[in-house]
Amino acid sequence: MFKKHTVEMSNQSLQLEFESLVRQPNQPTAGESLKSVALALWYQDFVPCVDSFNGQDAALAGYVLDKLTRYNCLGAERKAFLRALLLSTLEQKMATYPTESHSKDMLARHWKAPVDMKKEFRGLMAYQKRHYQHSKPSLAA
Repeated sequence: MFKKHTVEMSNQSLQLEFESLVRQPNQPTAGESLKSVALALWYQDFVPCVDSFNGQDAALAGYVLDKLTRYNCLGAERKAFLRALLLSTLEQKMATYPTESHSKDMLARHWKAPVDMKKEFRGLMAYQKRHYQHSKPSLAA
């Protein structure tokens, strides 16, 4: 089983990191924010609150969470829980968001996300491997 890490971000810090990522996806630190959120979602049982998002923010939050929950880093039960809890809420919140996405990424287009964050998601490659959870002493790197 996965051991608790000595250095973990608090849920409040992770929530702020997630909100910053969604509201300012073009920041130079977006890759690090995505990494922190992904690792916490995959390996620390973090569940972001999506209640404050509407329109474009809901679209991008939906895209990010949909993409993150598609990786095999999550067990089937946790994946189903997160997708049911978060994605359905975000789909309702962005239903009236009229803008189309012009991304080549079909998932970004589905969510009408203003950006597709391809570069940032590529940076997660090393952390998507199942052995990562047993090989790294700290997720806060």
